[in-house]
Amino acid sequence: MEVTLVSDPLCCWSWALEPHWRRVRMQYGARVRWRHRLGGMLPSWDAFADPLNDVAAAAHMGPYWMHVRREAGVPLAAGLWHADPPASSHPASLAVHAAFLQGEAAGERLLRRVREAAMLEALNVARWAVLRELARDVGLDADELERAVQDGTAAARFEDDLREVRYLRVGRFPSVLLGGVGVRRMLVTGFRPASLLAAAVAHALGEEAPALEGVEPMAYLTHWGSATRWELATACALDPLDVVRRLDVAMADGTLEVHERPAAGDVVFRVRAGAA
Repeated sequence: MEVTLVSDPLCCWSWALEPHWRRVRMQYGARVRWRHRLGGMLPSWDAFADPLNDVAAAAHMGPYWMHVRREAGVPLAAGLWHADPPASSHPASLAVHAAFLQGEAAGERLLRRVREAAMLEALNVARWAVLRELARDVGLDADELERAVQDGTAAARFEDDLREVRYLRVGRFPSVLLGGVGVRRMLVTGFRPASLLAAAVAHALGEEAPALEGVEPMAYLTHWGSATRWELATACALDPLDVVRRLDVAMADGTLEVHERPAAGDVVFRVRAGAA
């Protein structure tokens, strides 16, 4: 059985889905093959319009992110769209596909780091200098990454994604596609909480909808390597202050690094290399 997340590095609702997507993955683990497809949300501002949310230019995206931050409680550095707005989400998508050529885990690490850079740090992830630095941050070979983009290998993978997205007529990000051998395909569109995603996976597997198992913040961090305070509170069903209290020991003994992200009003907890 496969579960495919169709998203975009610059989609704020794809970012909002992170704790829910990760939480369901922890529950089902290796029973399911988890895949990513990138949908090319923002080819350029000349080729983009979102009339539903009144977004047709970079200057409109900042107020929209502020609205999402206020309504959904998601940490977002909306100043990105005023200070140095990305011209497209395609460079980041190409970089992520180049990272997937270095391994599944490498692609997932870079995709997560790109999301953090845009959503929390207001970094322009359409710039190659930024993408190279982000690749180094997650232990990837930036030169190899750029070669895969320049020789067209990453572009071919990205075009496969775009072709699949067009075939499925996916018009909203994120969307989750469930299917497999002998399993009827099902598409769940838009942001959905972990409980609904878990129920959809159970349905595809022919099982009863499960109650999500409880998870502790440190267990979540050990599994994924990093998370924001908001993400931990969401995934672990805790108050943000409880999250911090439960991580006190790990912060004190140096197991965790804590990185302030004032532009988004949150912090990132990262498991120190060799400590997991």
